[in-house]
Amino acid sequence: MEMKITTVIRGDDHITNTLKQINVLDALGATIPSYAHLPMVLAESGKRLSKRDGAEDILDYKKKGYLNDALVNYLVRLGWSHGEEEIFSLEKLKKIFNLEDVNSSPSKYSQELLDWYNNKYLNFLTPEDLILKVKENSGVDFNQIDNGKLAISLLAKGAHSLNQIAEESAYFFEEPQTKFDLLKIDSDKKILLSEFSEQLKEIDFKKNQIEDFIKEFLRAKNLKFPELGKPLRVILTGKENAPSISELLFILGKENSLKRIEYTLKDG
Repeated sequence: MEMKITTVIRGDDHITNTLKQINVLDALGATIPSYAHLPMVLAESGKRLSKRDGAEDILDYKKKGYLNDALVNYLVRLGWSHGEEEIFSLEKLKKIFNLEDVNSSPSKYSQELLDWYNNKYLNFLTPEDLILKVKENSGVDFNQIDNGKLAISLLAKGAHSLNQIAEESAYFFEEPQTKFDLLKIDSDKKILLSEFSEQLKEIDFKKNQIEDFIKEFLRAKNLKFPELGKPLRVILTGKENAPSISELLFILGKENSLKRIEYTLKDG
């Protein structure tokens, strides 16, 4: 009563005790607030949401690298919509959100949708803000490497959290251990990579020229991109799945890129 609450918003599992609370307030001579009961968020199976299905403390999502605005946008869209729009700023939500438009049926938790929203909001950030948030969240500092802004922006394209950016960034900070079980190159592929390395030395290391060089090399050798791209990704990052080869080469730089290729060919 002292807080002068005008509207009580809670889950619809509290509907049954609403009348009791109204009677108590009425007996005390208090002003009766409005009550709004929102449908529950269920697991994808349709059962009550539990930790096994993704239910966690809101602070746990922050520790995992989910952004505040992404969480708000995701939660709002679980039981409310506004035409075909998917992304809403807090300022816009303040203007257009209305409790009367909230769906009456339960919503289902979707980790995939939450990841989609967080990816969108990660990519709304400037490189400077991304670097700051990743450092605060995990201690990984992209300011400590050359082309750190480019590196973090590249990783953010495919990331669903600040934690994932940090976890995927190791190969930008130190040379990866070559995983020869993933590499699987024969003598012909070694010759091909050696030729690629020798020709790579001669080009001006600008992004568009790296892209043009790769295309021309593939054309001259009559190769499909995966025949070159797959081993190069493993050599440069230690992973089979990694960002664009031309962007990786550019961000790592000529000296570092050539060193990784030549080291692998020497020891492979």
